[in-house]
Amino acid sequence: MTTSTTYELLDPDFHQNLCIDNTQPLKHAADISLTSAGLNEVAVLASCMPVVVVEATSRTPALLSAVMSLGQHSNLFYQNQKWAGHAIPLSLQCAPFNYARQDDQLLTVLDIQNMRVGSTGEALYGRDRSPTPYLKQMQQRLRHLFEGQQQALQFVDTLKSLNLLAALTIDIHRTGNPVETVTGCATINEARLAELSVSNLQRLHQSGFLMVIHSMLVSLQQYNRLVQLSHNTPYPIATVSLRSG
Repeated sequence: MTTSTTYELLDPDFHQNLCIDNTQPLKHAADISLTSAGLNEVAVLASCMPVVVVEATSRTPALLSAVMSLGQHSNLFYQNQKWAGHAIPLSLQCAPFNYARQDDQLLTVLDIQNMRVGSTGEALYGRDRSPTPYLKQMQQRLRHLFEGQQQALQFVDTLKSLNLLAALTIDIHRTGNPVETVTGCATINEARLAELSVSNLQRLHQSGFLMVIHSMLVSLQQYNRLVQLSHNTPYPIATVSLRSG
């Protein structure tokens, strides 16, 4: 779950009159270059954008993530107030909602200071204080998000246990500028994958992880898509080169 001091647990006693403005539902994504991806959405995302593992930090574990830009605080898929792709990460679709866990319960929280939260738009509760169809739809998305992210954590743990991750270095070439180097991500170690025992390959296949591994490898081609999208910005990229190991 994303941590923010503005998140509040949804309660009809306090939020009955709140609405969500959906005229520009992805405007918040304009400055998001990376977002976590669930295992249940990798196949679709990989056909649109790179999917990598972002290395662990002191605050977060290693996360399966969708790459939407080659620079910080930007999103090449969000241009001219429109989304330039056929796939949208579920974490972006769920905003301004998120989830919190309490024991075995999955609770819905709302970024109460989000610019889309107000008195007009999609209502959250009816007159009887029951959730509206819109809120039920968002809660269903949150359940899918939670399930996918939990599966993704298991997937990344499996990759690490089998030594299947390789650090990914991206060299960005812009005309007339020094090469920019991006690190901090990892992809599949293809050499190690080729050396796996039959039993480990069978285990990956039975769990569905082998298909995800192949989707991740194919998704690296989508770095070329990011280059193409950058041509519509003031800082176009000429080429990118990838190094792993």
